[in-house]
Amino acid sequence: MPVDGHGPVSIPAVVVGWAETVKTERGLPTGGARPSVASALAYLAAHVDHLAGAEWIGDAVDELAAVARACRAVACGVPELCTGPPSCRDRASWVTGT
Repeated sequence: MPVDGHGPVSIPAVVVGWAETVKTERGLPTGGARPSVASALAYLAAHVDHLAGAEWIGDAVDELAAVARACRAVACGVPELCTGPPSCRDRASWVTGT
């Protein structure tokens, strides 16, 4: 799951992977059916206190920021975030809340 700019970002792999990391560190069961991205994001939001105190928080922030950039690119329809027509910029604003 490259997130260093040298390959595509797997949104499910990154988000679910960090949720699984938090579960593992908290001693909770992992595995089984793969959770949805939405449920993994909800789990991460509910355990943000654990993320904030984790020694790997910098890595998580970097990878989740790459996911956010990938989502904006998908919303725009172009990899160069919103350099297209105004309709593209409007969709990106909706995704980012800006």
